[in-house]
Amino acid sequence: MPDVFLSYATEDRVTAERVAHGLEASGLSVWWDRRLRGGADFSREIDRNLQASKAVIVLWSARSLDSDWVRDEATYARDEKKLIPVRIEDVRPPLGFRQVQCLELIGWSGDRSAAGFANLLASTRHFDGVAAHTGTPGRAAPAPIAEPPHARSSRRRTTVIVVLVAAIGLAALVIALTSERSAKNPAANAARFAILPFDALSDDPQARYFANGLADQIATTLTRNHIEVLSRDDALTLRAPERSALVERLGVAMLLDGTVQKDGDEIKVRTHIEDPVRHAIVYSSAFDGSAAHGDDLQAHIATAIVNVLACSSRALRPGNQLLDPALLAHYLHACDLVANQINRGPTETLELLANFRAVTVGAPNFVPALTDLAQWEAQFADGFPDQRDAMRKEAADAAQRALAIDPKAADAYAAQALLLPRSRFAEREKLLRAGIAADPNWPHPHGYLAEMLAQVGRTQEAVAADQVAASADLEIDWSNEATYFQARFGGPTAPCIDRFTTLMIVTPGYSGSHELFECRLFAGQLDEAVKIVRSDAALYAGTALGDAISDQVTAMKTASDADRRKAHSAWLALAADSPNLQWVAVQNLAWLGEADAAFALADAWQSPAVNDTQDTASLFSRYTESMRRDPRFMKLAARIGLVDYWQSTGHWPDFCADPKLAYDCRAEATRATQP
Repeated sequence: MPDVFLSYATEDRVTAERVAHGLEASGLSVWWDRRLRGGADFSREIDRNLQASKAVIVLWSARSLDSDWVRDEATYARDEKKLIPVRIEDVRPPLGFRQVQCLELIGWSGDRSAAGFANLLASTRHFDGVAAHTGTPGRAAPAPIAEPPHARSSRRRTTVIVVLVAAIGLAALVIALTSERSAKNPAANAARFAILPFDALSDDPQARYFANGLADQIATTLTRNHIEVLSRDDALTLRAPERSALVERLGVAMLLDGTVQKDGDEIKVRTHIEDPVRHAIVYSSAFDGSAAHGDDLQAHIATAIVNVLACSSRALRPGNQLLDPALLAHYLHACDLVANQINRGPTETLELLANFRAVTVGAPNFVPALTDLAQWEAQFADGFPDQRDAMRKEAADAAQRALAIDPKAADAYAAQALLLPRSRFAEREKLLRAGIAADPNWPHPHGYLAEMLAQVGRTQEAVAADQVAASADLEIDWSNEATYFQARFGGPTAPCIDRFTTLMIVTPGYSGSHELFECRLFAGQLDEAVKIVRSDAALYAGTALGDAISDQVTAMKTASDADRRKAHSAWLALAADSPNLQWVAVQNLAWLGEADAAFALADAWQSPAVNDTQDTASLFSRYTESMRRDPRFMKLAARIGLVDYWQSTGHWPDFCADPKLAYDCRAEATRATQP
């Protein structure tokens, strides 16, 4: 039984061979068509190994996009939740595969120490049953933590709380948060869903095409995730006058209907979810977007609707049975605010918490609402200083209530981890791994674990955990954060640029310009980065922070001493005027190559809560490489609790394994902690 099945186009055999040999040298068993035995039935042998493998790696290239064999194998792997897509050329995966985040091996020469291959290896080892061998030869494998092992997951919320956004204190701004997942066991879902064909309100062929495609995409995604969907023909019968009798006979619990209208250059979509038994509308939505980006808009709308339908599936599952239409409407509205409302301010944040709270009052044993309230209230409490203590207490109480009812409530463990100070890294890790052990297929603990691992410098593992969180076909979309994570920690930048560019096109008012700015900066696209900084859409447009960032990019572009000094002065002035931005100034001074100034500012900042209010993951990003290469880094790490974590767990940050590092991390850490 192979660990990995490798799917590729025949013309890409050289790259496939490199991948296979790299995985095998790392201790994994790989099946690819070079393993076919003489006289074997070709298709039967492939099918047997495809089914037996624990993970399927698909190499996407211009040739494999046109290969029926590769598409069939990829479809099977996706439906079985064991797909690991890898781009070996700059191509876009085909429709049906774009919701699963791709890893990158573009231009890979076979070097097993390369970041792309390390991410592939780590992602593969997250699958149940894949051999857990030591790491890359020549590098010591980290000592195992005595906690439950990693397992697979589905998909997630996203909270890319970016350095600058967090520093400004906009805790309510998160990227594409989400909500609920479907059960992996079809028997657990008694509810049946009817997806009525959407009505095209205009004669425009694009409107009809869009309407048909949107309904089909929603139905396909739900079916793939074991949520039972009525056939298209049966769904059409529900437009007949005797609908009530048909609903009862067909066992329909929820009905989705909608309209599509082409209005000039815009496409307008209106949808609603109805409880056909109780004759109540429990959710409605409106989407407007550019017809010129129809495919991207269709995928965006389908994902948003599926997120809410997945919530209703969870609510109606045996054991939950949230049947009161008013409570279900509260729950779905909160799910929508979490999953689909990207530009969420304080008002929307309090609104989503109020809706979850209403469900916990009306249905006190409905565990999903308890864990959602606990998780998101823990997440957002710091954004409301006057209510922080009360919100944190309510979150802790809700998590405890959920675990008392269901000890396998994974998000309750995640909420408890979120309530801990950031500096208690090991305790947070223990709780998150407990959540993964409680429900390996639930994405949030994987996603939060990725964030925690990044904060202690275990960036390759962090990227892999984010890939697991992003790999489901339903849920909060962790794939936004997964692409950003890859770019931030030295991986490919193209997926990040592509994703956030698309989001800004199909999501009116989307304020994800900072992530797009950073990814363009990481890619060396300085002119494009400057345009974003100076645009009205930038979060910091017209502020001292925006001016400092603009000076920074200009200095990077011109490399002149005068521009460098100007940027240097701008960051020092900003840090003096705005203490909450000192951490941002430290990072950007480091990126300018001003390590002395960065350490001096960090040393002058004596806030004991530095690692409880700021994202220490930034210490391991592209920004701060000049600091990590300096032995003084260990003194800073010791002051904010990182050295204690590394020494007590035996898990050292990835950069310590770099053979070019001029000092020994362990020895320098010991010196840094001595009186």
